[in-house]
Amino acid sequence: MTDTIHRPVRYPAWKALAARLLEAALRPLVAFAPAPRGLDAVRRMLIVEPFRLGDAALLRGMLAPLRERFPDAKIHLLLHPGSAALYRDHPAVTRVHELALPWASVPGRRAGWVAAWRFLRSLRSLRFDLGIDPRGDVRSQAALVVAGCAERAGFTNYLACNIRIRGALLTRSAGDLPLAHRVELHDAVLALLGCRPADPPARVPHRAADGRVRVVISTGAGWSFRLWPEELWAEVVRRLAGRGDVEVRLVGVPAEQPRLQRIVAGAGGGGTIRITDLRGLLDELASADLVVCPDSAVMHLASEWFGRPVLALFGPGVVPLYRPRSAGSVVLDAQGDYPCAPCTQQRCVRPHSPCMGAVGVEGVIRALGAMLSGDGSRDGH
Repeated sequence: MTDTIHRPVRYPAWKALAARLLEAALRPLVAFAPAPRGLDAVRRMLIVEPFRLGDAALLRGMLAPLRERFPDAKIHLLLHPGSAALYRDHPAVTRVHELALPWASVPGRRAGWVAAWRFLRSLRSLRFDLGIDPRGDVRSQAALVVAGCAERAGFTNYLACNIRIRGALLTRSAGDLPLAHRVELHDAVLALLGCRPADPPARVPHRAADGRVRVVISTGAGWSFRLWPEELWAEVVRRLAGRGDVEVRLVGVPAEQPRLQRIVAGAGGGGTIRITDLRGLLDELASADLVVCPDSAVMHLASEWFGRPVLALFGPGVVPLYRPRSAGSVVLDAQGDYPCAPCTQQRCVRPHSPCMGAVGVEGVIRALGAMLSGDGSRDGH
């Protein structure tokens, strides 16, 4: 890691005030929620994560502790449709409910407020004993109330930032949490329920049949300000492909194909391209020895789901909150040179010299060399 900023995003004061006012306005809804029945009565629970695929991927660590603590309970997830496929066949998950909530700034059509209200009200028939908000988001906590969750667990500062509420919609609150990895925020909520912390990512060694190290590269990211310049990717691919002991595979969704083709062309034809869906992406990450990517869903899947060492290129993101936790992972960033970092990513105040562009090729090559030789960081910091 280079000059990482160890502080949360600071949202405008009006957003912090709006969260408090929304909580106060919605507090009367609690009167219509079922009375808490205690944790010993939990037979059905609901976890709400309405945002991106990467956020949904990080829920995985909660499932084993919840299953151990409530072995007979049915675990339901409420996810954005773009994330639902991750858990449809997960053995610990009973059912995935799909809804693009109105406030979720993710690709795809979002439900209107009336449609969302009706959908959440329809969940009351399932009689949830417990609802979990893993974000510290008053909107998710309100969704748990409307869905009829008798117990509601969460915390009160949105992703450990400066947006703070009182927890008036919760029955079990961890209060304000310090900046930590997202999984550690989840652990604080799990502790309210008597659960152990999530397991660290388990690393499963893998080598290609020909003995070469398989390096999987994903260039995509959910926010445009997280993208690394194509010409820099091309140089990294060219130099990796020139090594005889490395197989380079570039993966992406159909919309990313033109960019990947330009990168391979700029690299002189080095590397192979795999355009795939989510299932295929998971297969690629499972067969990787090392993954290189920006702060993205791929980073979380590679680290948390498969324990793969990740070289993560960070720009505006909150590194302590989202860094890859898998052993051998390394973060590169230039945040120390940017007083605006970390930012909300909704606009760039330095568009002519963005922080992602300040992550240099030579630093990436050095980090990859150390990781490929086994001398890289062992703790993900």
